[in-house]
Amino acid sequence: MAITAIEYKLLRDLRRAQLLPKNPHVVEFGEANWYGDVPKAMLFKDLDELLPDAAVRAAARGELEALFARHEGGDEDALFAVARIFYRAILEPASWTAVDMGGTERALKLDLNRPVDLGRTFDVVLNFGTAEHIFDIAQFFRTMHAVARPGALMIHACPFWGWLDHGFWNIQPTVYVDLAQANSYRVRGMFLAQINPPRLVQMRGREHILEMGRDRQLGENAVYVAVLQKSETEAEFQVPMQGYYAGALSDEAAQLWGKLR
Repeated sequence: MAITAIEYKLLRDLRRAQLLPKNPHVVEFGEANWYGDVPKAMLFKDLDELLPDAAVRAAARGELEALFARHEGGDEDALFAVARIFYRAILEPASWTAVDMGGTERALKLDLNRPVDLGRTFDVVLNFGTAEHIFDIAQFFRTMHAVARPGALMIHACPFWGWLDHGFWNIQPTVYVDLAQANSYRVRGMFLAQINPPRLVQMRGREHILEMGRDRQLGENAVYVAVLQKSETEAEFQVPMQGYYAGALSDEAAQLWGKLR
């Protein structure tokens, strides 16, 4: 549950592409802290773009410098505050809610293995490395659907390849594609990502990740990122059937699926 260079670039690119809603109500499952692999110079340069008001920009810079100094002094909670400043700059949220059994005192201490009623819905729902730690992962996806308002963005970034014993699950790309198909989500983007060295490769389609597997281009400890948009028409959550068995794969993808077994 961290903002690494992956999440940083993803949110920055979504902002530049004007795909993020204005002043959204945001919920994050897993309260994110600042991972520390984004150079401070890059962060401050991007703040100049994100915060055109000089006074606001100067205040944010001052806050960040103080927080980085606190972290160097041993205050780990300072990195949660750094993440919130980044969210504030890039999302400009009308409200921000976090659900995390750990995290800071700001986070709601709720068990995501069980149905969660937050009493409201949200415009942006974030899952930055949380779903893989939830044993009842199907319930987690139900909850994301339930708290997302019609038209909301649901953004996932979770381990896909490698990550030995990191969590209960490594989540395969078919999960997001089939989840979108079953629930009429619009796929805004899917990416293969890696923290070290940093990379973010946009997927051309369902076959792309299989082609990369065939060509041994997945690297180590890869993350799969999915940006999904809920339908404007509210509907009950539907459990997906895997695309291969539902006959949803192209002939090329089905052949690759068989060869990679």
